[in-house]
Amino acid sequence: MKRPNRRIEAGQSEARNIAGDLIQTTLTPEQIRSYLLEAETGDIAQQAELFERMEEGDGELDAHLRTRKRGVASLGWQIDAADDTSEARDVADYCRGVVQEIGVVTHEEAAPVRGIRAALFDLLDAISKGFSVLEIDWETTAAAWTPRRLMYRPQRWFKLADDGESIRALDEDDADGKVLNPTQFIVHSSRARSGFSARTSLLRSCVRAFIVRHYGWKDWTGFAEVFGMPVRVGTLREGVEWDSEEAVQFQHAVAAMGMNMWAVVNAGNSIDTAGGASGEGRVFESLLEHASKEMTLAVLGQTLTSGGENGGSYALGQVHNQVRYDLLESDARDLEETLTMQLLRPIVLFNRGEGAPVPRWNIRLDPPVDLTARASVLESLSRAVPGLHVSKRALYEEYNLTEPTDDADTLALGSAGGAILHAGANGPGSMALNAAGVDYRVVDSVALDWLKARPVATEEAWAKLSPAGRSRAWYVKGLAPEQIAETATLMLSGFERGVGEVDFVTGLYEKGLIVEPLEGGMPGKVTPGKIPDWQARVVYRNNRWGATQASQFQRLSRDADVRPFWKWLTHNPCPICSPMSGNIARFDAPVWAEFYPPLHHQCRCEVVSVSDIELERDPALRAALDKPNPRPENPDPDFAFNPGDAYYPVGGAPATSIGHADAEILTTLGSIT
Repeated sequence: MKRPNRRIEAGQSEARNIAGDLIQTTLTPEQIRSYLLEAETGDIAQQAELFERMEEGDGELDAHLRTRKRGVASLGWQIDAADDTSEARDVADYCRGVVQEIGVVTHEEAAPVRGIRAALFDLLDAISKGFSVLEIDWETTAAAWTPRRLMYRPQRWFKLADDGESIRALDEDDADGKVLNPTQFIVHSSRARSGFSARTSLLRSCVRAFIVRHYGWKDWTGFAEVFGMPVRVGTLREGVEWDSEEAVQFQHAVAAMGMNMWAVVNAGNSIDTAGGASGEGRVFESLLEHASKEMTLAVLGQTLTSGGENGGSYALGQVHNQVRYDLLESDARDLEETLTMQLLRPIVLFNRGEGAPVPRWNIRLDPPVDLTARASVLESLSRAVPGLHVSKRALYEEYNLTEPTDDADTLALGSAGGAILHAGANGPGSMALNAAGVDYRVVDSVALDWLKARPVATEEAWAKLSPAGRSRAWYVKGLAPEQIAETATLMLSGFERGVGEVDFVTGLYEKGLIVEPLEGGMPGKVTPGKIPDWQARVVYRNNRWGATQASQFQRLSRDADVRPFWKWLTHNPCPICSPMSGNIARFDAPVWAEFYPPLHHQCRCEVVSVSDIELERDPALRAALDKPNPRPENPDPDFAFNPGDAYYPVGGAPATSIGHADAEILTTLGSIT
């Protein structure tokens, strides 16, 4: 293999300038088309510079590309030995030391030299532009060849060879370009599609969207300048010549009165203006939105987590995250191959000789794990294989839990007589509570759909609804319907994004919907259109827990044939709920139609399912089943309802005549949108 030169080969020259020639503000679609066609002949400089301007001039595109690049650049990496031999381990240790010294500042240098992390980010520029090039500045001594710096070289300093694949450096003395020494350059490739190199870059897919956005912004800005402005028509004084000094000054005066919606005509002449299209510029906004979505799909492979979709279920978000992981994995594996073959291999070759084992660059990439799905699998296995035992240590590791010591302050999960895995029929993360009783579980897609289907109740409708019907409507005392809808939208957005109560309350403060409390924490008087801080928190907790119970009830009802017994769990005991703690009854027992959590404001009780097998194994559970059903102590009448009238699924029907009467009222109300 050819050794690298001891001087820089692809530095700045007459053919390779720093500034570039392309001016974005004067770009036309015809110019852009010519740049793309030139690239297909091997002259990729103009296309590469176009791609640079696209990133610089479109903040959204730049952000999405940085998401792709930072996603890989932020991952941990390691250099692993080629095999288990002592020689391979020694070579790997040597390479680690060399790589760590890349870019380290020496005492002669006035400024720091960019290190390996910056070099990795530069190589990932290939994701957007198809390839990226780093030139290796080798430092040579009598004992070793070591890469001192990895210098970024912009794509517009290169061209394609006649084969459509090989990269060559532009050279003023050679029209065919300078052949790159593979030991002096790292050329990382990333193909968005199959084909020759000029057409495989990701940003070629974004050119159309960029043009629409580039010119759409111009139209949108021009429209904004004249929208709502009156048309000015100036009439020249009779007898004044059109090209006279007076006429010219008059034109300037009319133009100076505002934007470009003006005209000057001779007396007796007239200009009629036909009505333009309505919509207040919506056509420009629609074009920009469509182009933005197309561009986001091209870069990230999805739109939900980038803000390109208006909402979306938690389950759909998980699917989109998986798609994004696939791209992340592909980018990481491509980078591993490049660094192994084009950086580690030359280091080994020049310092340990031909035939020495070349270590491998490995990027640590852990696939996303759906712990709820894992818990559901364990739940299913426990039903299908009676007596199945699972390692506690394995569960601690799987769910990233710290194994408690003998003297640790612990919180028991499940029943006193035996652990119950609260998943599947009992919902995801069923026991995700801290010692204060605050719920941290994810608001799943079933609960979100149930919340989104709830209309906004007026004060009159609220008075007519039963407690069950009120559970199926949005209402906040003291707020107008529009403010209630705004509050509900803010809460749903937080549930979908996985943020909590603090963000919700902060959002209400920003919207001016919370009255500032006086000293002592309570407002001094009722303020129309605003609620106190404490009420906002109660609204959040009641709605979050109500949605959780809606999802829980639907799961329990669905699996009642295999887990027919329901058990009441009290996480934050209070005088009202304490009598119900531990109560077990069949799912169709009358007690569940009369009492079901929550029983009061900020109640944190829930119901979980128990199988026949669990009941047979646990004498305490069996004894609880044989006892008469208790009653809560003075339950809040606003929470006394049949869950079948409140928690039925979207498109379902209530369980009783009371529920049907509520449904008729609810259908007359408006949605939060």
